[in-house]
Amino acid sequence: MKSALLKDTLREVWKTKSRFLSIAAIVALGTGFFCGIKMTCPNMKDSADKYYQESYLGDFHIMGNYGITEEDLVALEEVDGVKEVVGGYSVDLFVYDESDQHIVKVYSYPKGMDPDSDVFMNRPQLVEGRYPQAKNECVVENSIKAPQSFFVGNTLNFKNGDPDSELSDSLNVNFCNVVGVVKSPMYINFERGSAQIGNGEISGYIMMYEDNFTYEVYTDAYVALEDTFNYSSFSDEYEELVDTFTERLEELGEERSTLRYQEIMDEANEKIADAEVELADAKIKIQDAEEELADGKVTQATEVAKARKELADAKQELIDGQKDYDEAYAEYIQEIEDAKKEIADGWEEYYEGVAKFQTSKVEAKAELASAQKQVNDLKNLASNSSQLSSGITLENIHDTNISQSVSGIANALNAMQPGSGDQILQAYNYAIMTSNPSLISGALSMTGQSLTTQANSAQDTIDDAYDKLDSGEKKLADGFKELQDAEKELEEAILEAEQEFADARVELEDGVVKIADAEVTLEEEVAKSNKDIKEGEEKIADAWVEYNDALVELADAKEEIADLDEAEWYVFDRTAKPGYGDYGVDAERIDKIAGVFPFFFILIAALICFTTMTRMVEEQRTQIGTLKALGYSNGTIMSKYLLYAASASVIGSIIGLTIGFPLFPKIIFGAYSIMYDLPDIDTPFHVWVAAGATVVAIICTTIAAYYAGIKELKSQPSQLMRPKVPKSGKKILLERWKSLWNRFSFSYKVTIRNISRYKSRVALTVFGIGGCTALMLAGFGLQHSISSIAIRQFNEIFHYDIMAAINSDLTRETLIEVEQWIEDTPQIIEYTYVYSQNIDVKTAKNKYNTTLFIMEHPELAEDFINFKVRETQEPIELTDNGAIINEKLARLMKLDIGDTFAYEVDGNTADITVSGICENYAMNYVYMTPTYFMKMYGHDIERNTFIANVNDLSEESQSLVSTRLLENDEILGVEYVKEFGDKFMELLGALNIIVFVLIICAGLLAFVVLYNLTNISVNERIRELATIKVLGFYDGEVSAYIYRENIFSAFFGIVVGLIMGIYLHKFVIQTAEVDVVMFDPTIGNSGFIYSAILTMLFTFIVNFALHFRLKKIDMVESLKSVE
Repeated sequence: MKSALLKDTLREVWKTKSRFLSIAAIVALGTGFFCGIKMTCPNMKDSADKYYQESYLGDFHIMGNYGITEEDLVALEEVDGVKEVVGGYSVDLFVYDESDQHIVKVYSYPKGMDPDSDVFMNRPQLVEGRYPQAKNECVVENSIKAPQSFFVGNTLNFKNGDPDSELSDSLNVNFCNVVGVVKSPMYINFERGSAQIGNGEISGYIMMYEDNFTYEVYTDAYVALEDTFNYSSFSDEYEELVDTFTERLEELGEERSTLRYQEIMDEANEKIADAEVELADAKIKIQDAEEELADGKVTQATEVAKARKELADAKQELIDGQKDYDEAYAEYIQEIEDAKKEIADGWEEYYEGVAKFQTSKVEAKAELASAQKQVNDLKNLASNSSQLSSGITLENIHDTNISQSVSGIANALNAMQPGSGDQILQAYNYAIMTSNPSLISGALSMTGQSLTTQANSAQDTIDDAYDKLDSGEKKLADGFKELQDAEKELEEAILEAEQEFADARVELEDGVVKIADAEVTLEEEVAKSNKDIKEGEEKIADAWVEYNDALVELADAKEEIADLDEAEWYVFDRTAKPGYGDYGVDAERIDKIAGVFPFFFILIAALICFTTMTRMVEEQRTQIGTLKALGYSNGTIMSKYLLYAASASVIGSIIGLTIGFPLFPKIIFGAYSIMYDLPDIDTPFHVWVAAGATVVAIICTTIAAYYAGIKELKSQPSQLMRPKVPKSGKKILLERWKSLWNRFSFSYKVTIRNISRYKSRVALTVFGIGGCTALMLAGFGLQHSISSIAIRQFNEIFHYDIMAAINSDLTRETLIEVEQWIEDTPQIIEYTYVYSQNIDVKTAKNKYNTTLFIMEHPELAEDFINFKVRETQEPIELTDNGAIINEKLARLMKLDIGDTFAYEVDGNTADITVSGICENYAMNYVYMTPTYFMKMYGHDIERNTFIANVNDLSEESQSLVSTRLLENDEILGVEYVKEFGDKFMELLGALNIIVFVLIICAGLLAFVVLYNLTNISVNERIRELATIKVLGFYDGEVSAYIYRENIFSAFFGIVVGLIMGIYLHKFVIQTAEVDVVMFDPTIGNSGFIYSAILTMLFTFIVNFALHFRLKKIDMVESLKSVE
């Protein structure tokens, strides 16, 4: 290219920079969006492949219904093309802590394996903490859906979920301490598969040392192939390789299963033979035990009779002894009483004697004192008499003293003995008379002697009396002592007797106790003996029962062995892993979306670029003619426009690809990271794709330039330098409708004529705007289809608030307690039991995860679930004649009402009749009544769930209800439907991100398209616009001259775009749906309104931007540009 022409080209770029930049912007949008979206799928797959390779993900997972033996592993390793085989263990268990309980999958972790080893198959990636180093240590998964109890430092307790087995059958530990958090390549999304315990929903996985497992054989084998690293996991080559090895492994499985089956049969037959021998021995032992028991009964009867006789004799002897004791004691009591009475009488007699003696003593002493006085008087009188007798003389006989003395003696004698003193007086008188003193002296002497004799005699009597008193006192003292001695002897005798009787009583009581003890002992021994006999009889009876049961079990075992299922291997490739297949499908869906939306982007961008370059060449026909007249060749002239178009395409492609390659994959994968647990996506710059997109962009623009240039270059320079002859005008259809035409103003008539005149340009504008509107409508419609799921599913279809899992293995009494527990929860207003089980429904090519949902009381169904037809909203009745399935499952399996499909529950398969197809958006469900389930599968349902409605959905109330329910050990978990809906929408939020990206890009494209087409229209009609300005039109009127055409074109484009968008939306949701989700097929009024408003908004923005350009039109230069 000549330098002058190159400069002219550069000037042209600068002069038409808005056009140049609009082409570059359209190309940037088209190539960036197309390549970014288009390469999202390969980038997602490549990133996943890289993760699989770094984690050494096995290609096959093999399980057997009788486990995997070491010999099986060796046989697998010998398969040509197998790189490595690893055995492992796994089990489904309940795990719980103080706050929660969940179903988990427990995997074995190879002890001693280096976590960073390249030969560590299915190597988990440590996120937090450390790997296990001891027996009771484990690592748990890292996931936003993992149970809240999965954190480092917590202790998790295990509980077996299979009522027919014990925890020790699978593990030798019942708890583990969480020491780390990992993520495993075996789980790349948040699905964890299904289990045969609880409600079947696995909440997470745990890894612990393989030494903690008690299985005799492996439960799992993982196989890695040699050549798989050379292929993408999502490629056809890999699928073909996997299919080839699947056949090989299945053939090997048939061979190994035959050997395993035979091994099991031989072992079983050997056990049966041993059991038969044991049963024969057991029968002999039972019979021997019966004979021994019979002998024992006879011996027991004899010994008991002998013991009873001995006990009776002892009792009689005790009775006799008691009788003798009673008699002796009575006699003793009598003797004691008599002795006491005798002593009492003695004391009485003693005290009477003492009393009498004291009285007599007092009297006697008084008498003796009186007598002593008399004696003394006698003695005095005798002395006086004797003295007086010797002292009387004749001389003194007449003395008064003598007379008085004699009178005194006489009186004294008379006092003692009347008349005895008279003799003395007479003698005195006679002596006086006779004066014979001797008479009185003699009388007195004789009296003195007599008195002396009497006094002595009386004195002797008194002395004897005193002696007698002393003797009486001594006798009394002796009697007192004798009585005291008698009492003492009696007391000693009583003590001795009491001791003897006490000893006798003790002896008797001991005898009674001994006899009672002997009776108790005898009865106990008899009872024990009877109990032993009874226990022996029961044991023998139980033994016979066990023996008979064993015979039945043996017969059943023989029958079971005869009916024993053939050993079988289950060979699973990577697509069987949760999320693996879905990830590839989701990536393919993005690729399909990339084939729809970016195709429209490229198509619209190419069309607009084509139009832009065509119009540009047509605008510059005068310049082309001039260059041609100056001698430039056609190729040289063409190179100017080709360079213009190519440079705009290259610049736009560079910008678009630089932004698009990393931006769109990261945005989309970032959205899908809510659903998948994978490392960050790699976004390499795909040179060949970039080159292809750039070439397509260049071709689209350069072909347009070439096509328009060749068309113009065919003309002569003189013709090119003259403007084209305008087309001849003619009436349009509306002009023939005069009553309507005449009502239009001049401006609208001109607008309508221009629209009719430039049909191709208007059609292009309508198509361009329509395409952008269709893209936006599809985007808004997809957003509506996604956002409506939660509202429709969890508000309009599901009417229950709570779903709670319960222990399915409950007795009737425990179930009643659980019912009472639920009814006593004040927030719960109604509830019903449900059997809920996650099961895969298989077709010839695919399998679909479904939930079997059976309400115990179908008559209450409408209180909890709204069964209705989506199109007509007609209610569907749940009957005993079939099952209701959701619309998405029916569509996937191509079923209609009245059709049947095979459905396996607990190993039993039945052909289920479809009685209704209901509206449902989240997950797949098969609803049936308990009666129909019984009819199909031959057994009643097991309640493992209940659903309920509550009177308060506040967070505080939810916490109270959950805490209250989980206090019951039989209630395993509580989930609110609202929370489940929120989690479900989080998972679908990935598509919302994509939708917003589509809407934003579609809006930008619409703006650029409108701006570009309007610029083209203005450039084509610059002389026309200058003319109407010369004619006196104001700036606003000139702008309105273009605005009206744009608005009419935008209006028709919106109508066309909305119609196109309906079909585009339908195609997109069918492409983007996953198996467990059905999008709402309706777009929603807001989608139409937003799309139309945004398109009109962009139209007004473009019109506003063009207004300033139209104001700057140079009328003179524009009108003479042709010259």
